[in-house]
Amino acid sequence: MRTIELTKTRGTAETLPPLTITEIDPPAALAPRQTYEVSGFAGGPLKIVFQHGDPAEVGRNGVSVGELQAVIRDHLGTPAKKKTATAKRKPSTKK
Repeated sequence: MRTIELTKTRGTAETLPPLTITEIDPPAALAPRQTYEVSGFAGGPLKIVFQHGDPAEVGRNGVSVGELQAVIRDHLGTPAKKKTATAKRKPSTKK
């Protein structure tokens, strides 16, 4: 278990106590960290569990980084990027 040190984040009142983010399970060899706990607020702690392994092989056991980013984008009011086809431009023949 390891605690991640936080510095003051933009928009946080200086009178608020800092949150604590703790890595719950140390990574296995060459594997990313999987579980974090955020505490220090009413209603907490919040546990974040990342997907470990291919869901098709091991089943759903956590959230992906992309899914967590979608939550953040939604909270900030930023729409998710849509994949759209783009036409390739023809090279200019003007000299």
